[in-house]
Amino acid sequence: MPQNQSNIPLSPMAASVTGLQSNKDKYEYMIEFTPEELRKSRIQVIGHNIDPNHFDDRELPTDVHIVEFKVQDKLVYDAVRANTKVDIFNEYYFKVKNLGGVITAIKNGYGRIKPRLYGKIGKEPKS
Repeated sequence: MPQNQSNIPLSPMAASVTGLQSNKDKYEYMIEFTPEELRKSRIQVIGHNIDPNHFDDRELPTDVHIVEFKVQDKLVYDAVRANTKVDIFNEYYFKVKNLGGVITAIKNGYGRIKPRLYGKIGKEPKS
């Protein structure tokens, strides 16, 4: 299964449509989530350091958001799947703050597939 830059598996569709930038345009400001953090969170990272102008969302669910954050006067964009913007903010706030940055926007309105047909996000099952 394809993996993103943080070695967390992506679905085959997500890996092909993330709109990742070329290596020369990438910034060293990538928000890292451990597999354990992602398993317990309410978000699913679709792509890091994407180019929103070339982001192809045709094969993604409608609950995809673009997170825009600024670190040292450089804008960075991530594609994240979540039920609400609050879920994204809760996971990103301290990680971006630790880089000396600030979240500038969380935009929705991307994707074309019903989320229930794409798969679940959610927390790990309670035992």
